Amino acid sequence: MDLTENDLRKSQRFHHMLSSNFASKSNADACGSDDGNPHKWDRNRRCDENCDPGNTGKICGLCEGIGGIARSDDADDYDPTTCSVVATADEIKAQGITPVTPVWPKQFVNKGIYEIIISVKRDPFCFATFPGPNSTFTYCYVAQQGAYYYDWPNGRLRFDYNRKWYDWTRNITEHIYHGADPKDPYMMNIVTKKFLAGLSDFCVCASPKTGIVTYDCFSDATYLGREKLGIEFLWATHEVDHWTKGPHHFWVDVESGFLIRMWQPWNGLEIMDPTKWSREIDDSVFDPADRSACGSWHSQGC
Repeated sequence: MDLTENDLRKSQRFHHMLSSNFASKSNADACGSDDGNPHKWDRNRRCDENCDPGNTGKICGLCEGIGGIARSDDADDYDPTTCSVVATADEIKAQGITPVTPVWPKQFVNKGIYEIIISVKRDPFCFATFPGPNSTFTYCYVAQQGAYYYDWPNGRLRFDYNRKWYDWTRNITEHIYHGADPKDPYMMNIVTKKFLAGLSDFCVCASPKTGIVTYDCFSDATYLGREKLGIEFLWATHEVDHWTKGPHHFWVDVESGFLIRMWQPWNGLEIMDPTKWSREIDDSVFDPADRSACGSWHSQGC
């Protein structure tokens, strides 16, 4: 089955943070994301574009909604990053500067991904990591790092993650595929490497009946201006352009022109090393041999 551009644009949701869940409708004329802010997160941790959760009396601005390294739902249990204002959106415009819109290249690889996934707690071990629709739940906070392989023209992507689980267990390695199965272009294969007794892979198959997330799903974000922002895991300060869309925040690295950081208070933190981007992708990363557990006795839903 061949995917058309229209088929690919039907994507509504995807595992982890590179998802249309990370691209909700703009709140310029509504406040659909206002769930009352039940965890009482401050404006550094949560600020929703033109929305005003908690009725503070003002909308989101520069160096607000920047987030940081969160460890639990407790309002004080996170380390906010550093931020200073360089210029407002109007000041950038007056200088004749056109900021880079936060869109993905149609094909790319980035092998410098660092994340803290914030997901609804569905099991006591936080094994399932799927973001929730709002902030009214109890959440898991899972640190992981790895690589993205994104191939929009062929309707497929792959995430590789090394996930910290618990201090008393070994880390988990996952290879997550979407659109890699030619028999079902919407199929997701989540392959946990050497999971069974440390010897065999385990695969979970799920078909959400949608294609991969669109490369330009953030293109209608609102530009707030330019900041100097501390970038976690790279442990460096970068000059960045700050964009927001609903509760989601995006930062484009001014020097490289690439997305460097994303934050959503109940989806997570995501860092993309600007020195690790490549616009070329190799077919070998989609070798079906890596998904050989899918459909075997050590798989589920396949």
